[in-house]
Amino acid sequence: MEIMSSAPLLKIGAKIALATSRDEDYPPENIIDGKTGTFWATTGLFPQEFIISFKSVLNIQQITIFCYNVLDLEIECSKQSILDCQKWEPLVKQGLVQNKGEITKKEFLVNTSAHHLRFVIASGYDHFACVYNVGITTSS
Repeated sequence: MEIMSSAPLLKIGAKIALATSRDEDYPPENIIDGKTGTFWATTGLFPQEFIISFKSVLNIQQITIFCYNVLDLEIECSKQSILDCQKWEPLVKQGLVQNKGEITKKEFLVNTSAHHLRFVIASGYDHFACVYNVGITTSS
């Protein structure tokens, strides 16, 4: 089993294919840059979402997210090479526990194949939410 953190996601050519909000100081690319001090900030209102696309289909065993103020999170995947809003398979739909003032780390065992991962923040603990990093664990 090969472990990829957020830094390798950027290095292997993963990219943010879509994000519903953008702030030039906290862009969505921060989610995959591998730096602990950077994050993507939503710009209010929910739901908010972002999509991470990979160069090819990966066998993903686990997804790890580091976030703040995220209450309800949904994760979906697509094996299609082209982003198609009709071809998403649900992986996770869960409420997250927020410890005030602390970043939430949540790991999800998913055992799936994906070309794209879509993260939907359905609601938050406040008007704004942040995603610091997303990491994956893959197998060959």
